[in-house]
Amino acid sequence: MAGNKQHHVWQMLQRGFGEKCGRDHHVWVYRKSEPPKRTATRLFGVEKHFYGPEGSEADAKITKYESYNQSALQDIRKLPHGTEVDPEFVSALIAHLEMRSAFLREEVATKLQKAVGGLVQGYKLPKKLRAMMLAHLEGNPEE
Repeated sequence: MAGNKQHHVWQMLQRGFGEKCGRDHHVWVYRKSEPPKRTATRLFGVEKHFYGPEGSEADAKITKYESYNQSALQDIRKLPHGTEVDPEFVSALIAHLEMRSAFLREEVATKLQKAVGGLVQGYKLPKKLRAMMLAHLEGNPEE
């Protein structure tokens, strides 16, 4: 994850659901109202500085944790189905993934809260409310 391009979902986990094709691992992406498409894990769920600037504390801690545990996860992948895995390791991994995705959820909630706040402010000002209502009615004359 380290660097400018930071992934919402750990690339190593993505690779476990994909297949090697050339220098990349490819996964299938399914989105509502779009046909499935195949893409490289390095391109999926990536955003510049998602967890902060390059070298930020969050970026450094996530990279350190994932680098340290990568080989253990690779070993677990190779175990036969049904093998019991150390519960302490798994609980720490789940907590890590939960915290990683919490940032995404919080970011969406913050943006939504700002948007709703803007709408509420618009409704409080009579001129803005009138303009919004007129624009809506002009665009939807059947109403």
